[in-house]
Amino acid sequence: MTLVEPPRPDLAAAPTETATCPICAVTGPHRRVRLREMMFGTREAFDYLLCDGCGTIRITDIPGDLERHYPARYHYERLDPDMALGPELKRRLVGMVVGPGFTGSGKLAARIARRLVAPPPGYRRWRASFLRWGVRSFDGGVLDVGCGSIPNRLVALRALGFNRLLGIDPFIERDVTVEGIPVRKAGIEQVDGQFDLVWFHHSLEHVPDPAAALAAAAGLLRPGGSVVVRTPIIGTALWERYGTDWWELDPPRHLFVFSAPALEAMATAAGLELEETVQETHPKEFIGSEQYRRDLAMFEPGSWFAGEATSWVEKADLARFAEDARQANETGRAGRACFRFRVRGRPATAR
Repeated sequence: MTLVEPPRPDLAAAPTETATCPICAVTGPHRRVRLREMMFGTREAFDYLLCDGCGTIRITDIPGDLERHYPARYHYERLDPDMALGPELKRRLVGMVVGPGFTGSGKLAARIARRLVAPPPGYRRWRASFLRWGVRSFDGGVLDVGCGSIPNRLVALRALGFNRLLGIDPFIERDVTVEGIPVRKAGIEQVDGQFDLVWFHHSLEHVPDPAAALAAAAGLLRPGGSVVVRTPIIGTALWERYGTDWWELDPPRHLFVFSAPALEAMATAAGLELEETVQETHPKEFIGSEQYRRDLAMFEPGSWFAGEATSWVEKADLARFAEDARQANETGRAGRACFRFRVRGRPATAR
């Protein structure tokens, strides 16, 4: 497959508009950019402003019918069978097996339980992340912001033995309970309590007031806990390569796509400080962007996302995109990243 290389939009020549950026408070002129909805292929156009101060891009007017752009198929509506809890006895045994890895206690019980059950898939990955993120116990509390109506991440944690789990998402149809986990149709400002982890898994960019959301998250943290934000990052290799065809822009659902400095400044204003950044670009970013450049929407026939076997993507393309992703991550130029914050002035939890 030969990559398509049409000229990218000359953003320096884009029309400008005088406005005040809600992230950095710089008053423009900011560049106006028109983006198309390409996930579902409606090709509706939406205007965004690219801030010349902090580099963040934001939608100019939030659609009054924004929920229309979150149909049921937008959310992952199927419970991953590998994450299902199964019988209560098995869940308790699994919790005994993995418990020492998270809490440091219960090693004798773990040795006994290990004869009956094995650690669930992904245990080591979850453990490595959670130890860094300050999750101290199964009862410390995890809040997943924007989890959809089937909270697979929380279900996986429940299978590991975590007990205090809550999912929220303002775009689901109604409150639900999945595998014993409550999922509320709500924003973070409507949540009470304290949590070891407040998690924005590709959801902060969907929030109309991300600064207020981060401030609310900081207020929900237990001492030593973390706010973790996974999000696209503008101004990096993918944006420079694809411009308005970049897969991560996702209008109109992404109300913002932040630059890394803008996100950190916003977190600082919320009383948080950055502890860690992990670069997370994946080959699918390149695949999606190449498709949009071809005017091929995410789920249209011939799309890699609709069916790998019948798509335009060949084995050599996957290898090339994997190498491009590796380079973007290693050089700190990834189009998406994971940021871990803690409340400023609070020591990290000792291990």
